[in-house]
Amino acid sequence: MNLFPFGKHISYLYRIQQSFLAKKTEGYDISGGQVSFIFTLHAHPGCSQEEVANVLDLDKTTVARALSKMEKNETIIRIRDTKDQRVMRLYLTDKGLQLNDQLKKLTEEWYKILVDGMTESEITSLKKLMSHMTDNVKTMNQKEKEK
Repeated sequence: MNLFPFGKHISYLYRIQQSFLAKKTEGYDISGGQVSFIFTLHAHPGCSQEEVANVLDLDKTTVARALSKMEKNETIIRIRDTKDQRVMRLYLTDKGLQLNDQLKKLTEEWYKILVDGMTESEITSLKKLMSHMTDNVKTMNQKEKEK
């Protein structure tokens, strides 16, 4: 069996993407790791910190640290839930909403770089295959947690 080094390629693409975003967002007062938080809060305004952790499949400490930085740089605001005073609801500020629009353009630019020269059929197949691989890993992680 000739094993293809998926991890090597995925790692390379991730590192180059982070570098691409870092260069393109220089002066935005945001780190590359916060991009997914902005997109998540844009898609789910008013979600809780725990909900962000679940959506992004990240541990609570990582999420807390990132959100704290984002609150300090005024990208997000926290508003106490009116029904459950223990829960803080998260929202993008005007600054965060502007960043979302700019980051969306950058991710579209990155997407075009990635799929350059591919047919629609190839792109569709790649999406299905990558999703299948992700689902396999999620299943493995869930089984590990259940042990």
